Amino acid sequence: MILLCYDGSEDARDAIDRAATLFRGAPATVLAVWLPYAAIVTQTSSLGIAFPPPLADLDEIEAAIQDDAQASAQEGADRATRAGMRRRHVASHGAPAWPRRSSRSPRTSTPR
Repeated sequence: MILLCYDGSEDARDAIDRAATLFRGAPATVLAVWLPYAAIVTQTSSLGIAFPPPLADLDEIEAAIQDDAQASAQEGADRATRAGMRRRHVASHGAPAWPRRSSRSPRTSTPR
């Protein structure tokens, strides 16, 4: 079983394509992780100020975020299937592995 984490980015799409090339026909789980809304709006900014959530239907917002994660997982799973993998998709809430700085994954620098 191969675990493919998917967020819809170009890097995630490339990872599915590469995995399918290397492991054609292998079973794969495509995982999309979302951050709960309350965690997003209460994170401390770079200025050290926490932002309170705006007045809104938090359940509705949370459901929309979850639906988006489910759709992202389905998109990744569909891509894996088209590429030749046997797949299932999962969406789960959690914290990101690193702060998102751009649409591309962080890169490590190579010493000179």
